[in-house]
Amino acid sequence: MWHALGRAVIHFFGSAGVMMLAFFVLRWLQRKKQWPWLPAEFRAQLLFVAVCVFAGTALREAFDVSQGQSVAKAISDYISWALGCGVSVWGLWRIRSL
Repeated sequence: MWHALGRAVIHFFGSAGVMMLAFFVLRWLQRKKQWPWLPAEFRAQLLFVAVCVFAGTALREAFDVSQGQSVAKAISDYISWALGCGVSVWGLWRIRSL
């Protein structure tokens, strides 16, 4: 039980770092490449990155379940990643609006 709780905390706070890295890469690509399919607005960029990060982690959790991890732990991991991505989007949006 403590292991799952500790991993949930790691996933929650780790999602902020992964989101910020992906966000800065997206902003850099937007400036350098100007691909039309990349979102140009700040809010859309945050949501795009959050969905991409969550989708990537969801694929990883599905792989872990196929390798023998319990479904209950995978669900708690999904919840912690989703909450972490959501709080990260909210925090970056609040920092931007200061």
